[in-house]
Amino acid sequence: MPYLSTNGIRLAYQRSGQGDPVLLIMGTGAAGHVWSLHQTPALQRAGYQTVTFNNRGIPLGRPHGQVLA
Repeated sequence: MPYLSTNGIRLAYQRSGQGDPVLLIMGTGAAGHVWSLHQTPALQRAGYQTVTFNNRGIPLGRPHGQVLA
């Protein structure tokens, strides 16, 4: 999974499909991959590219050097 680093924060994200991009933002407490169950496949079938990411505090989306206990 690729990462984006900005302001000391490292966020994991995923782009898939082709076409105009649709950014899917998950509420707190869940990882971005949850969109892949239903929404991402439906949007890709409709001709869109989907972009999902893990919000801060979700594993693979933590500040540099922070260890999750």
